[in-house]
Amino acid sequence: MGYKITEEIIEKIRDSCDIVDVVSRYVHLKRSGSNFVGLCPFHNEKTPSFTVSNTKQLFHCFGCGTGGDVITFIMKMENLSFVEAVKYLAELQGIALEEDTSINSQINMQKQRIYEINKLAAGYYYHILRRNEKAIKYISGRSINSNTVKMFALGYALDSWNSMYNFLKGKGFDEEDIEKSGLISRNKDNTKYYDKFRNRIMFPIIDTKNRVLGFGGRVLDDSKPKYLNSPDTLVFEKGKNLYGLNLVHKHSNREKVILVEGYMDVVALHSRGINYAVASLGTSLTVQQAKLLKRYGKQVYVCYDSDEAGIKATLRALNILRQEEIEPKVIILPEKYDPDEYIREKGLDGFI
Repeated sequence: MGYKITEEIIEKIRDSCDIVDVVSRYVHLKRSGSNFVGLCPFHNEKTPSFTVSNTKQLFHCFGCGTGGDVITFIMKMENLSFVEAVKYLAELQGIALEEDTSINSQINMQKQRIYEINKLAAGYYYHILRRNEKAIKYISGRSINSNTVKMFALGYALDSWNSMYNFLKGKGFDEEDIEKSGLISRNKDNTKYYDKFRNRIMFPIIDTKNRVLGFGGRVLDDSKPKYLNSPDTLVFEKGKNLYGLNLVHKHSNREKVILVEGYMDVVALHSRGINYAVASLGTSLTVQQAKLLKRYGKQVYVCYDSDEAGIKATLRALNILRQEEIEPKVIILPEKYDPDEYIREKGLDGFI
């Protein structure tokens, strides 16, 4: 659903929001004269240089130079566009927005359909995993318990060409919408549709608003490709998201964040108490992902596989992070280990 964002609405939101209250949801503030100060959430610092003015309704960091009003703050903290930040604050303040009947509304309706399809698909995969002997055996072999399955909404895609297609058709969706979600593809002759994910453990990629953006799927054996990801869609761009960020957003204190390579690494770390692990989504680290890492951890750690490919990927990641003025630390695992294997063998204390 689209909404009209008028100057009147923007002013109403700015007038109704107390920037000190909003910022205090994310930053521990202390009064200093007529202002409030705290540690900047946008860069690493030990001495507070982040100032919020109650009278001017503005924030400014004297360390990194970031500043603006309450809308700017929410855009940066929640990784939102201007319009999304306005909607976020409008909901927070109970301000009603007028519906927009323009073409943007049509795009938003398409996005909502994809979100609905993805949510139903995640539920379907989850339901199958809990009842499929082969999937349960694989999950158990990776030391993943039922609580972790639930936490990540892990699922299983049947070894079938049309299981998901038939399920979503049965829910009333047409082929065009299902194809736009990335869950089905056409054959070379464009005469038939087939499921994109088959015989794979499924990892729903969920954003900080609990919307299912897309999926990653892992084979249960040594066949290739080992991982398969949803294509980019109206609601999903691999280079702009991080796997596990929805859980970091809920549970982490944002003191630190660990970047790992794979979905399984994130699952293994979170299930054993490392609730600040995220992974890039089958791509080399991007600038947008680096910006997210900066927002969600004052200290960024890179913990990739210890093989040659992992070392090369680590060096690439370090270059991207330093471009964003992040000075990361690298966790070097013993040879032939990845984070999943290491924490399963050595436990939480060993990893820490």
